[in-house]
Amino acid sequence: MTTINVVSAYGRSYDSIVSAKEDWDLGKDFKIVGGPYINKSDWAKYSKEDTVVYQGNTSTWILQEGLILDFWDKKERERTIIEGFKKVQENA
Repeated sequence: MTTINVVSAYGRSYDSIVSAKEDWDLGKDFKIVGGPYINKSDWAKYSKEDTVVYQGNTSTWILQEGLILDFWDKKERERTIIEGFKKVQENA
């Protein structure tokens, strides 16, 4: 599990966790520090294990807690990735 640090996007600014979290839950974009834009649906598709942290001028707030996979979930995911990789190699 890692942390995705984000700032506001498109000129928006937040003075409270309530307004930042509301926009996150509505699916509005935030800018990853040093990276592309992200919203809640992007997070849900690609990085559910990562915690999203908003960095304001004077405050830092957690917008989304990362999901913690248990040992067996991680092993199943690894197995699926390895099997997919093997199929790609067989078809190459």
